[in-house]
Amino acid sequence: MHKLLWPEIGLAAATLLGMSLWVVRYRFPLMQAHGIVQRGFVTLILILAYMGCMIFARLLHRYVLSRFALSLVIKISIFAILGPIGIVFVAQWLRNSGLQVVKRPDHSVEHVVLISVDTLRCDFISAYGSPYIRTPVIDQIAAEGALFKQAVSLIPETAPSHMSMLTGLSPLTHGVHLNGYDLPQGIPTVTTYLRKAGFRTGGFVSGNPLQAYTFLDRGFQRYDDNFCWIDFFDGSYCGRFVAELPFLTRDLARDAPSATDSALKWLRKNIDSPFFLFLHYYDPHFPYGGHVKSHHTDRAAPEDLPHQKKLYGIEVETVDAQIGRIVAFLKEKGVYDKCLLIFTSDHGENLGEHGHFYGHTSLYEPVIRVPMIVRYPGKIVPGTVITQQVSLTDIFRTILDATKVESKQAPNSIDLVGLANGRFDSPHLAVVSNSYRKGAKHSVRTNEWKLIRYETIQKTYELYHLSSDPSELINVYTKEIGIARQLEPFLNRQLGLQVNREVDGLSPAQIENLKALGYIN
Repeated sequence: MHKLLWPEIGLAAATLLGMSLWVVRYRFPLMQAHGIVQRGFVTLILILAYMGCMIFARLLHRYVLSRFALSLVIKISIFAILGPIGIVFVAQWLRNSGLQVVKRPDHSVEHVVLISVDTLRCDFISAYGSPYIRTPVIDQIAAEGALFKQAVSLIPETAPSHMSMLTGLSPLTHGVHLNGYDLPQGIPTVTTYLRKAGFRTGGFVSGNPLQAYTFLDRGFQRYDDNFCWIDFFDGSYCGRFVAELPFLTRDLARDAPSATDSALKWLRKNIDSPFFLFLHYYDPHFPYGGHVKSHHTDRAAPEDLPHQKKLYGIEVETVDAQIGRIVAFLKEKGVYDKCLLIFTSDHGENLGEHGHFYGHTSLYEPVIRVPMIVRYPGKIVPGTVITQQVSLTDIFRTILDATKVESKQAPNSIDLVGLANGRFDSPHLAVVSNSYRKGAKHSVRTNEWKLIRYETIQKTYELYHLSSDPSELINVYTKEIGIARQLEPFLNRQLGLQVNREVDGLSPAQIENLKALGYIN
């Protein structure tokens, strides 16, 4: 074999290896979750490219007048141009393989939109009585649908909470309690079922905790989690690679206009098909008032609370306007009144309550009580208000029942449309929430009472009568010990394996990102 063939073979092998890792990385995001190819992946590709260029330059320098060298240049150039294009097609084929369409009843809904706004408090939405700001788009959705006043988040943590939304399972069941960990294999999401039923599935997330390494992209044909500021690359496999280059990435998140732009591009291509759109906004997450969530180490001072509230309100108003763009497009295409639209949040935010500022590690009402609005024309009477307690896990069953897709998963998840129509009462007489940041703590909440237990060396308790003390200012644990003793057994029954993992098992890059977002001290 001619000695010149060895560099050519080496370059081809290096390129194929790099491209294969590229495909495998996004076909199997678990590799990312365990830090195997997190940021080192980009470094590997750059090293391989550098080696190829060195070989190429050496050949040109040595054999520039050789016919063989000219042939080699042509072959390598063709390979370099067509190789990545072919890999993209193969990757797309892999992502769309295995789809078995299940026929559904004609009267089922064919367009589903789930909008989740990260870190959104109920009292910053005017439909919930906000004295701070106005949210006309969200208010109109509520006026045309059902507003749930007592919706509860099971955990004030972005990734685990969204996993509960999409699987119908509590964190105690799906086993993820902290950001940075992946959804276990074998647990399908609502997206998995919808895709098998023939829906086009698109997810557009705006914050690092929901990137594909969590396995939340399970079932999505398009999962847009790259934050490259060059729009040309958005949503492509190239984009996921390019977005990790330090000088192109939007860092830890992207703003609402950018997420909306990407979602609208996808909707334009899929508006005539049954579709499921999951749209996640990150703007109200601390630090407030910035278009991009950059790395930060210091929290704002408590004395700055009035200004911080104003910035937080501006973020919410920005998101409301962007939701208006989605609504306007759906109306323009004539599908808005054929949609099931669900609006919610993964958790709220502490803005000074109980001495907690600009975070969400507690289990007080501003954190675990979240907005929940469901609009389903013809199925829900406009202006319906539900005061019964519901959970974020109910989103799973609501979507499947509306689309007439069957699943035996999550038997405790209920159909919010059926509840709004009075077909049954809410079975969530008590809801357990958990937080594992800054010490493990658990709560059990009813419409009337909330018991919080702190897992210190000697357990401590707080009990609040929510009906008369919604701000949780008076701890009546010692006065109402009988109520506490009724609630605690329910809490004990619901608690499964207690996980208190701070950083074990995470890659250095993931740890740094979580620190920057305030999840790890």
